[in-house]
Amino acid sequence: MDPTGNLRRDIEAALFRQNLTAWQRAFLADIHARLEHSDGRAPLSDKQWRKIFEILGRPDRPVSSKPSLFLFPDLSANIRKYARVLVG
Repeated sequence: MDPTGNLRRDIEAALFRQNLTAWQRAFLADIHARLEHSDGRAPLSDKQWRKIFEILGRPDRPVSSKPSLFLFPDLSANIRKYARVLVG
């Protein structure tokens, strides 16, 4: 089972959108490659998480890469699962 599979699929879908800037496209492609190469265990910074969700169209859902620091009770379980897996 691949816990970050949903994130990777969301990034893949976003890469097909025409409204991404060149920087956004390169950023998402780099994150996707890192997740693929590490089997979904690439550590991402809080800033990278915020930028990913901003590009994916969910800027109101930042997530901490440290599970013990969750301050957003309305976050979905999938987003929390991504953070836990990537932190280890």
